[in-house]
Amino acid sequence: MTVPSFTSSSDLVKNSSHGRAPGGHWLGALIIFIIGFIALFGGLELFWRAQGHAPSINDSQSLWAQQRALINKNAGNPKTTVLVGASRIQLGFDTQVFRETYPDRPLVNLAIDGSPSAAVLRDLALDDDFKGLVIASVKADWFSRDKWGLSQGYVTRYHKDYKNSLDRQFNTAVTLWLQEHFVVFQHNLGVRSLLKALINHELPDPFYLRTYPDRSRAADYSKMHNVNAHKEERVRRMRVIDQNEKPQSFDSWREDLKAVAGWVEAIQSRGGQVIFIRFPTSGEHWEIDERRYPRNEFWDQLSRLTAAPTLHFQDIDGMSDFELPDTSHLDAKDRAEFTRIVQSAVERAGLLSPD
Repeated sequence: MTVPSFTSSSDLVKNSSHGRAPGGHWLGALIIFIIGFIALFGGLELFWRAQGHAPSINDSQSLWAQQRALINKNAGNPKTTVLVGASRIQLGFDTQVFRETYPDRPLVNLAIDGSPSAAVLRDLALDDDFKGLVIASVKADWFSRDKWGLSQGYVTRYHKDYKNSLDRQFNTAVTLWLQEHFVVFQHNLGVRSLLKALINHELPDPFYLRTYPDRSRAADYSKMHNVNAHKEERVRRMRVIDQNEKPQSFDSWREDLKAVAGWVEAIQSRGGQVIFIRFPTSGEHWEIDERRYPRNEFWDQLSRLTAAPTLHFQDIDGMSDFELPDTSHLDAKDRAEFTRIVQSAVERAGLLSPD
């Protein structure tokens, strides 16, 4: 018969490193690590804020998908308003002003920087949950079939990777919260960036673009060292496009527009509305736009061919009065007033009404 072995309390004390509880060493190390991490994190945060940096969102397909999900969250709501387009509406439309003016209208920002959003409009047309208003910032060449796929990756990400993934939704929400509240989560302001800056004796200046949680943006061109160089680079890119890309013929454009007209009709058939707005460009940029797709030949035919009302910046009082520092985008200081002008024009078209 085996006799059980008993250990006295004095033996336990001896076997636990002179009285420390098992694991005490690791617990102490963990506490030191946490304190050190908080000190480093807090120090970096305070340092960058002292240099004039502010929290800004790193835009992504996942954040776009989070916005897209708001349409299904507000399924069937005829007051849901969706912004569609590229960087002009993303920078030029002040979403806070809109929400203050129309507090009962859910606003969804589906603009995509650098990408005509035909695939987004098509996606809304196919979604029976959407019965609201689309405010689309477009140019005539936006409707060319060869550009429809440029924003499809965002639409695909929403339907395949985000819509039914609680894990993806949670990760996106956490990422958004961190970036909204802390400067150090910007791409260029981590520890590595600080070390590089110290080595080169040159700290990064606050970026002129600031992105908000709803993906709207504000461009403060006063933070640029050389606005003229930025402007010239944009105009240079327009010249390259003008030289290397042949404009679409009207007959081909009109043929492509038939599908767009079908998307508009699908939205209208559910009680929704679509309005196409030509946001301003200026200087040589506008001259190239007009030469490639003359307004009277293309834009002025848009409403007739799609049954969607249209607004052109040349026809709206005050819409052409703003300086465009890079010939294409509004400065942050002008966003609010510009947005009020746009809202008033859409109201006159009968698609918005303040309650």
